[in-house]
Amino acid sequence: SETYDLIYGRITKTLFNKFCHCIERVLTTIDPAYELTKDKWFCASIFGKESKYSKSIIEGLLVSLIMLSSYDEDDSVFCDGSVKDCIDRLVSQVLHKVTTKEHWFTIVPHLQLLTEASPEAVLSKLENISQSDDQDFWALFDPPEDVLTGRTFNTDLLYAVEPLAWDPEFAVRAVHI
Repeated sequence: SETYDLIYGRITKTLFNKFCHCIERVLTTIDPAYELTKDKWFCASIFGKESKYSKSIIEGLLVSLIMLSSYDEDDSVFCDGSVKDCIDRLVSQVLHKVTTKEHWFTIVPHLQLLTEASPEAVLSKLENISQSDDQDFWALFDPPEDVLTGRTFNTDLLYAVEPLAWDPEFAVRAVHI
């Protein structure tokens, strides 16, 4: 937190735009593991199907996004409007590009951090898509084919929404999802 306090005043519009571009690029890149059949996801690296970006890079970017979102200024030097509004727009743009089940499989493990950065954007997306019959989204609830090596994505979704159920501002919407 103290480090962000030191660098916050030095963030330029150009630097912030590059950061936003980086976030969007990293979060909309589909993990190649999901090109394989489900029974091979757990050993995707053996087949040369590794994510272009490490989990540490993705989490570092998202933690930076969370830290920036905590600066609740009405007018920022590096973005149009408040920082929170800029981050809400960015997260909305990222989630708008999540259109396939492979996209959902890739982003849902990071949804909890995205929710912390922009609860409004994530809730809006989940409210809209949960009211649809979008089979790509509902694939998150498919049971794993193998108990030992299979993936369950619905728990990541629950971890993302659960903290919002404790927040009076979002509780009703979170419970409704």
